[in-house]
Amino acid sequence: MTTVSLRPNYALKKVMKKSVYALAYTVLSLGTALAVDAEHVFQDMPGGVKGYLRVLPIINREDTIDIHAKAKAVAALLRKMRGPEYNDNDNKMGITGEEALALRIECMMKKGAPLLFVPLGYPYKSTNTEKKVLSPDVDMGELMGLLTLNHICYEIGKVYAPGANVRIYSDGYLCKNVLNMSDETIQNYHSGLNKLAQMFNGHIEIIDIMKVKEIENALQSRPPEPINAAEIEKIKKKIDDMTVFMKEELDCTLREVPLREEAKIRADITLAKELETKQDNLKTAKTEGRKKRIERAISKFPSQEHKDTTIQGEFNALRHQRGKEMAEKAAQCAHVLGVASTGDLVGIDHIRLSMTAYTDMSSKCTMPIIYGVHGTPWHQTPMISDHTVTLKKRSESGTITTEKYTVNGVNLEYVKQ
Repeated sequence: MTTVSLRPNYALKKVMKKSVYALAYTVLSLGTALAVDAEHVFQDMPGGVKGYLRVLPIINREDTIDIHAKAKAVAALLRKMRGPEYNDNDNKMGITGEEALALRIECMMKKGAPLLFVPLGYPYKSTNTEKKVLSPDVDMGELMGLLTLNHICYEIGKVYAPGANVRIYSDGYLCKNVLNMSDETIQNYHSGLNKLAQMFNGHIEIIDIMKVKEIENALQSRPPEPINAAEIEKIKKKIDDMTVFMKEELDCTLREVPLREEAKIRADITLAKELETKQDNLKTAKTEGRKKRIERAISKFPSQEHKDTTIQGEFNALRHQRGKEMAEKAAQCAHVLGVASTGDLVGIDHIRLSMTAYTDMSSKCTMPIIYGVHGTPWHQTPMISDHTVTLKKRSESGTITTEKYTVNGVNLEYVKQ
């Protein structure tokens, strides 16, 4: 009777040991390179968010037979992530620089390191919690933005072993004086944001831009001045564009009440000066007819209608003035950031993602926070149904019903549609 031993011999042990180590290394490597499978990690997400993730552009593995093809596929993915209208390869939207970007990506891939994407943003929530956002805290909008970035990393990891990472530079503290935000408000927002980022296995990192040495040095010294007329015009245009936006920020009780009080005081002063002028005119009037006309005006002064009109005029003027002041601060912050961060912000080769619409992809890739949706979650409210997701101002939905999705101890609100 022959007995078959189930214990492997020494040689077989060595082979098995090597195989186990190789398998473990492969699994660990894959775990590091591949971003998280969002639907597996965030299992209880609203149906609309799951549906959103399933329609995002993907990379076709069959088109990535060599490093050149992989780089081209990644560049094409970045173009498609601008929105559904950019998904065809006929370039009907007039995008340029895709080939140059692919060449850059290929050079980065040849170094064998993870690709690095760098967006600026996620500063803090709008202060207008009446008409724009639900609260000062992160909500489903921020999670959807991070899920979108994770999707890019996940797709790249499928065809390029070292994978990709995202390093978000938050400019909240840099711009906090624009809207007189408290450190505590920004800290709470960043705390929630960091807890969400932790769910992506190190592929998404949030960095406070004030901790970047070059920015800190630039702010400690005199803010850099524009160096030419074109830069000055660019900043002026930014101020004009942002004045309208900042007036929206003022359009809430939090900021409107003190503004209206100030407007009332200013209106009272204006009316008092008008009355004083009429009284002076009465003293110097040379004809009886003129005296009677001035006396009639004084007897009716100030009419409530006149007073209301004056107060509203002062309020509108104040909103515009404050909006422009805030826009000037924001433009200065952006200028400081632009000058100080040129080539030094990250320190290593990276691909800049930007919410600004650029037609040339070679230097910056336009990337909406949420695919196919205009706006940002820090200035709008996430609206989610069983099948769709979008961002809108809170006031655009009339009566709202909010729900919460909790992940890693963070309660994320959204409007249920």
